[in-house]
Amino acid sequence: MIRWLAVSMLVCACGDSFEAHEQARVRHHLEGALTRLERAKPRLSSSQATARAQVMRLLREYIEAGRFPVNDVSPTWTPIFVDHFGNRCAMAALIEQSGNPELVRRIASTRNLARVRELADDEALVAWLDSHGMTLDEAARVQPSYSNELSTRWAPTAAVVATGSTGLSFGSGFELAGGPMVRAGVRRIESTDGACDDCVYRTVAVMLEYARLVQLGHPGTNQLGLVSTWDLLQQSRDHQLYVLAGLVGTIDESTPTQLGLGGQGGLGFSHRHEVIPWFVEGLVSAMWQTRGPALRLGVNLGVAW
Repeated sequence: MIRWLAVSMLVCACGDSFEAHEQARVRHHLEGALTRLERAKPRLSSSQATARAQVMRLLREYIEAGRFPVNDVSPTWTPIFVDHFGNRCAMAALIEQSGNPELVRRIASTRNLARVRELADDEALVAWLDSHGMTLDEAARVQPSYSNELSTRWAPTAAVVATGSTGLSFGSGFELAGGPMVRAGVRRIESTDGACDDCVYRTVAVMLEYARLVQLGHPGTNQLGLVSTWDLLQQSRDHQLYVLAGLVGTIDESTPTQLGLGGQGGLGFSHRHEVIPWFVEGLVSAMWQTRGPALRLGVNLGVAW
């Protein structure tokens, strides 16, 4: 009897500890989501700005109340819109308290375990997000899940870049060049869904690039390239350290027979979730040219989407 009581007390204590940990983890996640909402400066109409401010106030009240749902109906850890006690998840609470309880009831009855991204086809939800000045990505960050599950998606990417380089050509001596560059391609994004203790955000991109370079003492040059970037380590969504490598070729404008072909590599740093998502890169390239081989060091500064 004594042994049974001891075991029962231990199980209850462990359960309480787990619940307290989950409550703290979800609270920490929601605090981070609220901070992101507060720091973002989207372009909104006056009505959207007012509604977004209300959402942030309601989210703060939801966090302070601490009545988070419990998902005990799914064999895997997933979000839950409304649990069987009637507790709302953060997004459900925001939608309901801002005046749309019917939308919450419908989602809870038909897609209660869906992630926000899976609800992108729900016109009423999309309309609510738009009228309240929120993006689907922001709503996905607000909605907690209950595991560190990774999702993978592909997205288009583009960049506008100012590039400059200096180097030495064994055929024509010292070189100094600079000009505008554009990039376009696709990005593979691997990220943690919802709340997480060890958040992951990694990307790999493949892009075509074109630059119109003005060279000191030489004709203008068209530069074409194929570049790939991949993130290092498991970093935050806000900033990334990455490496890049690829092929690069040049064609002189005044003398099309003056060609160059080689490779480039380097290291970059980006702030991807700022109002202006900027990046800076340091590069080294080696190229065989009609007028002789060349070695260059360069810097890129740009904005990306």
